[in-house]
Amino acid sequence: MHTTLAKIGNTLKNTFNSRSNATKAILAATSVGATFVGSGVANAAITITGINASTVVTAAPYSEFNVSGAQSSNFSEFQDTKKYNLQWNGQSRVLNSVTAGSQTWNLYSQLGDAKVTARRNAVVTTNNTSIIWYRGTGNTNSTTLQFNSAKINTVEEAYASNNLWAGVDNLFINAGDKSFNNTNIERMDFVFTGGVDVSSSLAFAIFDRGGKGDHDGFKIAAVTSIDGSGKPTAYGDLLSYNQGTWGKYDFAVNSDALITRTGNFPGAITKPASLVVQQNMGGTLIPTSLLADSGTTPTIYGYSLFAYDTSGTGNQLLNWKNASVFPTNTPAAAGYGLDPFASVFVVPEPGVTSLLLASGVGLLMRRRRSNKIVAKNQVVATKSLA
Repeated sequence: MHTTLAKIGNTLKNTFNSRSNATKAILAATSVGATFVGSGVANAAITITGINASTVVTAAPYSEFNVSGAQSSNFSEFQDTKKYNLQWNGQSRVLNSVTAGSQTWNLYSQLGDAKVTARRNAVVTTNNTSIIWYRGTGNTNSTTLQFNSAKINTVEEAYASNNLWAGVDNLFINAGDKSFNNTNIERMDFVFTGGVDVSSSLAFAIFDRGGKGDHDGFKIAAVTSIDGSGKPTAYGDLLSYNQGTWGKYDFAVNSDALITRTGNFPGAITKPASLVVQQNMGGTLIPTSLLADSGTTPTIYGYSLFAYDTSGTGNQLLNWKNASVFPTNTPAAAGYGLDPFASVFVVPEPGVTSLLLASGVGLLMRRRRSNKIVAKNQVVATKSLA
């Protein structure tokens, strides 16, 4: 356990002062001698069957006017000969907890030392774009498009944000998208520079926009070591999730998604590109113990996501510019167009253990550095919401 009694005491004090009498009694009893035990969660991916979320204001409303569409004039969607007013409302739909395996899992936090990096093949310059989807209102016949969230400038920002109203579109698609929403991203790194302990009670949540029988395939591997800048230097086993085999539960009502496309260079203009109508959301929990064996690899540093057509293992996954391992023609075909959002790190709520963890005690964090962990968009639930 990587914390101090002083930290535990401070957290218990803060939590005690803000909770109900019943919760205070539990915490008081716990503070004088608790034994922390595992949750008994099976070492397997777990379908997310429900969510609890809150709407919060994260930025002031923002608008851009007379923006050309991203498509050529003979295209059916947002054309470059038409002008649109883009309005971002500055709100986020933040995740408090999820239900999975008949259990509530609380948001641990978007940890302050988390680092998200999209690894791009710079050779594919024509697709050097950031493609973002938003929940909002408007269509190709509208002069004004309204996006629920604040404006998002990069895929890293979209993936790191705890926001159910925005995400990355076509994360790994290199070629063939009918709306030309192709990119040159080959790998997405989600790294905790302080490391996390491998446990069945610590899980990463992976979400995708789409129907419950239609979520796209992807591959994932634990980052088992990093260099001083947080770049992965070694991986665990590469796990595959086939199209339609995960996230088999719709936890949000059908809603449209407005897609924007922005060049990945300074000063690029964000343009409306396409509209995807009536899609749900789904997700899965992947316990850290599924990504690595705690007996041989007690600490990991997050994970990397890969396109479904990525091949190779181990050190072959380090060089994302190797086209023999990372194909640069990943197609816009069924099973490849992953549209992820709200990447979060969660712990189960079996009782007092979860109350302490969700309050930010951080008992299971392995710290290599003295830098302070600060939660980003942290929303904590201390009562079962299942």
